[in-house]
Amino acid sequence: MSLGLVNVNPETKRHEEEVEEFLSKLEFTKIMSNERILDGKLEIGEIDSLFEYKDYLFIIEVSTKKRLDNQKKNFFFSKWSDGYNLRKLRKKYNLTAKKTFRIYFDKVTSTPENHAGLDHITKRRKGNKIVYADKYAGFLKELKKNVSSARKNFLEWIEQS
Repeated sequence: MSLGLVNVNPETKRHEEEVEEFLSKLEFTKIMSNERILDGKLEIGEIDSLFEYKDYLFIIEVSTKKRLDNQKKNFFFSKWSDGYNLRKLRKKYNLTAKKTFRIYFDKVTSTPENHAGLDHITKRRKGNKIVYADKYAGFLKELKKNVSSARKNFLEWIEQS
């Protein structure tokens, strides 16, 4: 049933699909993309995509927004760090508890202008990672050379606090 699908502008959709292709090439398994997660009739939130790999679960957000992006990052990390919301998500997709990572792909910012404003939610909270544009370009370059090495390095990077 596609009631949960979200309307996305074509440019954003292209970037989301590019990130999904990247994660698929790392041999992660896509569970879903662009769906609203509900609590009864109330919307908890929308997820750009959800992937798993072995004992990892990746909740993915992709952004091409420059303005108010720290607010969007804070909202995404807060919403999907909440235990209640995670239980609803796991139940909907029948997922066992795994190491859960919330990964925000910022496709427009290379060096964050105010990353310190996000330290409370990224550096002090394991499981929240931001992939800035320059880091993403590096991952893509590595992926072209060797898939298993790129996957290993990506997993090591997300495990770092």
